[in-house]
Amino acid sequence: MTYQKKSTNPNVLPPFIQAGIRGILYWMGHRNSIYKSHDIMEGAIVEEITKIIKAHLSTKKEIKCEFPYNKIDPSIKSENGNRTQRADFVIKYKKKFFNGKIERIFEVKRFKKKYIKEISGDIDKLAALNANNAERYILIISSGKCDLEKEIQSNNPKNFSIIWEGKTEFNDCAGKREYYSAHVIKIEAVSKLK
Repeated sequence: MTYQKKSTNPNVLPPFIQAGIRGILYWMGHRNSIYKSHDIMEGAIVEEITKIIKAHLSTKKEIKCEFPYNKIDPSIKSENGNRTQRADFVIKYKKKFFNGKIERIFEVKRFKKKYIKEISGDIDKLAALNANNAERYILIISSGKCDLEKEIQSNNPKNFSIIWEGKTEFNDCAGKREYYSAHVIKIEAVSKLK
């Protein structure tokens, strides 16, 4: 199994997030070798990556999964627990440090062409969020090879950038070469784009 990453700036993501992404790619390769015909669900990816990140976090910070957007931006109305009204996870300070300030907001997606509009919707949602300078990211996990930037750009020409990519390659039980990739998209707030 090999692992590669690509970034114009190696410090673009904190080490605890890079460790989480590296770990999730290895984990997915391992799961795929055991359960070849079963897709790995987004919820399982979120659970696993947050465990890995939590192990590397400062004691002043914590991870909260399924975090309601209306706790980040009070102008968002809650819609009876609607799934789209929650971030997959946030990294925030504990209450006694910086009054629990949210530092980073994450959405996690499996890449399949049928989910491009959903990914574009998340880009718009995160850009419009009034989040008091919290950084906003979409983590996209894909299997096989894909030109993610081209796929998203054709559906959402707004400003976003893929700031970090990682991939792992491994041989499955039959000796066939398999790939898993992670792409981190950083979203700029709408107010910063004006």
